[in-house]
Amino acid sequence: MILKFRQNIATWFLNRKIKKQNRSATAVGFNDAKKIGVLYDASKEENYLLVKKMVEDIRKEHKEIIALGFINAKNLPRNRYIKLGLDFITKKDLNWYKKPVGTTIDNFVKENFDVLINLNIEGAYPLRYLAAATKASFKIGRFNNSNNGVCDFMLQVEKKKGLGGLIDQSMHYLKIINNNELQKA
Repeated sequence: MILKFRQNIATWFLNRKIKKQNRSATAVGFNDAKKIGVLYDASKEENYLLVKKMVEDIRKEHKEIIALGFINAKNLPRNRYIKLGLDFITKKDLNWYKKPVGTTIDNFVKENFDVLINLNIEGAYPLRYLAAATKASFKIGRFNNSNNGVCDFMLQVEKKKGLGGLIDQSMHYLKIINNNELQKA
């Protein structure tokens, strides 16, 4: 009963955040993006490794990137270390209705991302909230009802392809988008 109440409060706050969001979406392609944000569930080691590789690949393209992973535990696992551009939040960073709070969250939300890549496959509420809270020019993520009103561009990815498939599709479509062509249309 209390859990259901907390979920209802969380949903109410998220919907309120989405409605208050005063931003105009602008399609930004990979070539034109200077700063990219990534949200993902870092609870599984394989997810962390996939995103770490993605961050390294994007940096090779001379882009600034910050990835924020949510670990569904009270503490960071021993094999995870916060590195430049690879931050984490845990259950300790959530208030009683699961809203992310703290300096790491505030810094991430305040960033002026050209693109936010929402890799929240598991539907973790803290990541949904952060995706809604950021003022990124262009937000992309997986196609599902919980991303309506949050993402500007949603991708249909088969579940069996998992996070790797969502990363591949996100990068594929970001590289196809050409802002110069959009401005001529």
